[in-house]
Amino acid sequence: MTKLATNEDGFTLIELLVTIVMLGIVLGGLTAFLATTVKWENEAQEESTMQAEMRAAMDRMTQEIRSTYIGDGTAPIITMTGSQITFDTPDRQTPFHLVQVSYRVANGELDRAYATSTNTGGPPWTIPTLGPWIMVMKSVSSPSPFTYYDSTGAATTVGANVQTVGINLSFSPSTAQGRQFKYQTTVDLRNDQ
Repeated sequence: MTKLATNEDGFTLIELLVTIVMLGIVLGGLTAFLATTVKWENEAQEESTMQAEMRAAMDRMTQEIRSTYIGDGTAPIITMTGSQITFDTPDRQTPFHLVQVSYRVANGELDRAYATSTNTGGPPWTIPTLGPWIMVMKSVSSPSPFTYYDSTGAATTVGANVQTVGINLSFSPSTAQGRQFKYQTTVDLRNDQ
C-alpha cells in the first residue's frame, strides 16, 4: 500500500494522447452545437422581426385602402395593376386635404409613396406628383400581390368598378432557406364618404 501511495509515475504518453483526442472530440461537438444554436436563434429573431413588420405594413395598407375616398365622383382606384395600387384617401386633418397613396412591389420590396393635395375643401383636387418611394418591407417574393373585384365579386380591371381589393403578400427572409411567409386579406372599400 505504501508503495502505491508514494508512486509518482503519472500518466503514460498514450494515456495523455487518448485524453487529448477525447477532449478534442467533446469540445468540437460542443462548439458545433453552440454555433448551430446561435444560428437558429438569429434566424428565429429575423423571421419574427420581419413578420411583425409585415403585419404592421398590412394593417396600414388595409386601413388606407379601406378609407379610399370615393366622394364627389372621384374614382376609387387611380392605378391598378398586379404590382401597384394608387388611390386617394382623406387625410382627416382640418382643413380637409386629399392624399394620394401608392403601394408597389418592385425589386423584392414593398414601397409606398404619397402626395397631399395643395388645395382644400373639395374638387377639383390638385395633387402634385408622388414623393419618393419609401421601402416598407424587404424580401417580398410575391411580384403581383394585388387583385381587384367589383360588387359581384368578379375580377375587374376598371378602377371605377372596384369594390374589393385582394392583397396576397409573401416574403422570404434571407435566413429562411426557401421558406415563405404569406399574408393574405381582402379589403372592402367604404361607400359612406
